[in-house]
Amino acid sequence: MVEELKYRGELKPRSDAPSTESLDDASRPSNIGYFRDGTTLASEDPDEIQDAVSRVYAPHRLEVAPGLLRVDSRLNTIELGDVTVGYLTYGQTVCLEIPPGALTAYHVNIPVAGQAETIYRGGSVSGTTTLGAFYGPGQPATIRWDQSCSQICVKYPIKALERELETLLNRPIGKRIEFEPGVNVGSPDGIRWLRTITLLDRSVELLDHPVLSKRLECLVIDGLLFGHRHNYSDELYNSQSEGRSKAVQHAIDYIESHPAEPVGVRDLAKVSGQSVRALQLSFQRSLGMSPMTYLRDVRLSRAREQLLRAPSGSMTVTRVAHDWGFLNPGRFAALYREKFGEMPSETLRGI
Repeated sequence: MVEELKYRGELKPRSDAPSTESLDDASRPSNIGYFRDGTTLASEDPDEIQDAVSRVYAPHRLEVAPGLLRVDSRLNTIELGDVTVGYLTYGQTVCLEIPPGALTAYHVNIPVAGQAETIYRGGSVSGTTTLGAFYGPGQPATIRWDQSCSQICVKYPIKALERELETLLNRPIGKRIEFEPGVNVGSPDGIRWLRTITLLDRSVELLDHPVLSKRLECLVIDGLLFGHRHNYSDELYNSQSEGRSKAVQHAIDYIESHPAEPVGVRDLAKVSGQSVRALQLSFQRSLGMSPMTYLRDVRLSRAREQLLRAPSGSMTVTRVAHDWGFLNPGRFAALYREKFGEMPSETLRGI
């Protein structure tokens, strides 16, 4: 069990020891919240938690009920590349005042328990477990948390979002991204985005792997760009829809014509005329798989054709595997059986 930490000063970095807790329901936090294997702080001191949240997210003033000297707060955070993902609760009814100019990034707050009302200039969002609140850079806001409220809080640096959007659109953007204030996490796209966030809670060890960590960061950023309405949404969806069939078809044609060649995703992106990330998204949305998974399936099918045609005693499974780019015969056999329901040796013998 992760020990509750009550102290002043710097936040404590996560331990390398794995958590013994698990989440049975991705929509419900444990008793000490999400991301408890990250950097954590549990505090009864309102000043301490205000200082910690100000350093991690943005400067603000924390207001508690008159005469209230103690809270039951917890802040758990992880760093996912440039993105900060955290879990925050105060255990009391509190109010956060964010002054103009304090926010220097994009922020999303999603209640996973209780409610939180956000008041902006000219509007408000009543946050629930299916509706979160969005905060843009420089935007002042008042956030009122009820006593039972706990939230997942995500901070996206401006440059990180802009870079990814420019990659997806395949052009520079001229205006800052402006999102709608309410974040619908009850929609299909919103649910997928939230599931990606909560996946981090159960897979924190993946963050130590630079390639996997970067891919998870892209998923969290793309989930926001595709799942929450903004001033580039129409162009983003149109560019994906218009470019999808042509780009995907170019990549498919190349794969079908050169299945045995050493082809990487960057080669396919160059052939398709899209960025690597845009091509991956196009494949996922069109075919439900990545370009490299499609290439692997084509190679497996061609290998099966070769095994079926081979005269008795003229071919080995290892030779066929190597012919189609599978350097590990054991891995080839496992993938083959998964796809075709039999071992390649059985196909070769005509069983």
